[in-house]
Amino acid sequence: MAAPSPTPPPLSPPPAAQKQSEKVKVIVLLKGQPSGRGVEKTNLAELSRTISAIQSKVPIKVDRRFGMLLKGFSAWVETSDIPALEAQPGVASVKPVRAYKPVDDDANLATGATAARKTGLDGRGTVVSIVDTGSDIKHQDMRLDAEGKANAKLKAVDGFTNKVPYGYNFADRNSNAKDTTASQHGMHVAGIVAANGGPDADAVTNGRVNGAAREAQLLAMKVFSNDPAKSGSAYTDDIVAAIEESVRRGADVINMSLGSADGGDSADQGEALAIANAQHAGVQVIVAAGNDGLSTSAQGNEVDALGLLDNGALGSPAAAPAAWSVASINNVHKVVTAAKATWEGGSAEVGYQQQAGPADFETHTLVAVGIGKPDQVPAEVKGNWALIERGEISFADKVKNAVAKGATGDIIFNNAGGGHDIPGKAGIEGSTVPVSGMGHDDGQKLADVMKSGKEVSIQLTKSNKLVDNPAPLLASSFTSWGATPDLNFKPEIAGIG
Repeated sequence: MAAPSPTPPPLSPPPAAQKQSEKVKVIVLLKGQPSGRGVEKTNLAELSRTISAIQSKVPIKVDRRFGMLLKGFSAWVETSDIPALEAQPGVASVKPVRAYKPVDDDANLATGATAARKTGLDGRGTVVSIVDTGSDIKHQDMRLDAEGKANAKLKAVDGFTNKVPYGYNFADRNSNAKDTTASQHGMHVAGIVAANGGPDADAVTNGRVNGAAREAQLLAMKVFSNDPAKSGSAYTDDIVAAIEESVRRGADVINMSLGSADGGDSADQGEALAIANAQHAGVQVIVAAGNDGLSTSAQGNEVDALGLLDNGALGSPAAAPAAWSVASINNVHKVVTAAKATWEGGSAEVGYQQQAGPADFETHTLVAVGIGKPDQVPAEVKGNWALIERGEISFADKVKNAVAKGATGDIIFNNAGGGHDIPGKAGIEGSTVPVSGMGHDDGQKLADVMKSGKEVSIQLTKSNKLVDNPAPLLASSFTSWGATPDLNFKPEIAGIG
């Protein structure tokens, strides 16, 4: 019999797994949440005691504290410490802070606002909080008439006006509520709600506009930073703080035209609880349904965007059960900026929208380059502007390919499927040459003239032009609608957006 094999040495213990952790910001909600507007002083006192107890056991850096519409706080914590934080006495939930993005005259007629104003329903005596990128309180249409002043609900704090009596920059933690970035989304929303350009307002002839409730007061609750490196997103805790302050200041309505795709409708999310308790306190909270079209597609088609939790098109916080979620419908007309196109024996006024690069109002020769693939861009584009059709490749690649051949400017026009809309063009923000968008009909007209062998010149202007919307009063191609994760249906209402 063979000798037994020697006993093998014991296995060495496996090396300790390296701690994989990173610091993240979370919203911590405590047990025993208020219903409606809570007793803030009592809740904050309890919160301080709970935070002290937690910090003796878990290393957290507390940022914001909430005691009115919810009882909780935001804090920075290592991901590896989240289970310990969740296990602390009094803690109901720990959720990551979410990042949110902004979500983009005949409107008054179509929605009935013009008729309502004739009965005296012009917003006087009401306050609407605009939780967004900020508002320019000195804009010519941010004003009240005598009727609005006589019925104003709030008095202005120092530095603000009777139209916008209060504002705050929750992102940068200062009182500069003006949007100093290129976005101006909050000002766009503020104008829709309550611009007051007067009886002669005409967006085309004098640049003045009237909103739906022109005698309403506004709160400029800025939740997007003015720092270009940080301005792309707003965060849960800043939004919750803005909702609480809106209720504290006496808002009747809170408008949030912001969101993130693939929305969840869990009622224990911080922003969802704040919305629910604001509603219980008598404040109507209106949230944009989202701009991700169908199946989380920003192009408004059925091509799904990968990497998301599910196919729910609704965004957050619009999916929150208590939020009034609002879809966008198309206006009857729209205002675009005019450009002058000329060729031998003809001319046309076409609409455009400057979308990137420096402004340029000189006259330029246009060169058609198809959809902008490298082999479609001719050498003749050098020193001229490229006319490019939307489709197949990204907007950024279209611009890059034309500039590589020497184009000094680009006009990208919509394809036939997109119609006369002038879509936003992601990825071109850093362009060093002017980039403008154009509807399909105008762009195709210029392409057809060039195809006939004639040279086309174009000059951008600052003048406005009123054009028909090809799909009036129908759902906008970008608007989100459909089922929430638990198969509720949203949005509840729609408006021109």
